[in-house]
Amino acid sequence: MRENRIRTIWREGGAVINGWLGIPSSVSAETMSHQGFDSLTVDLQQDREGSELTGASGARAKFNVEGDLIELVDRHGNGIRFLRDGEGRLRTILDTMKRPFTVAWDVDPEDIDCEI
Repeated sequence: MRENRIRTIWREGGAVINGWLGIPSSVSAETMSHQGFDSLTVDLQQDREGSELTGASGARAKFNVEGDLIELVDRHGNGIRFLRDGEGRLRTILDTMKRPFTVAWDVDPEDIDCEI
């Protein structure tokens, strides 16, 4: 079995130097692993909003953990945010200037007829 270097350092009365990664990135982890830390912690709680796609132009689309689109950002940093209520329905759209546009739903689910 391989030696647990952290336990060895503690057993000898030494201090362990830990590096902290606030982004779940394999590139960051690989880079940090060559910086001389005794251990690394990857904080996955920092990514509370889900995932992000970046296009070749630099534009980004951000999604929450449920997969709903929450923000579109162009290559210049201008963004549009999509805010949802507790049931996941779109309620407000914020433009680049943070001006709100309210979305109202007036469709009664009982009125929707769907046959499969």
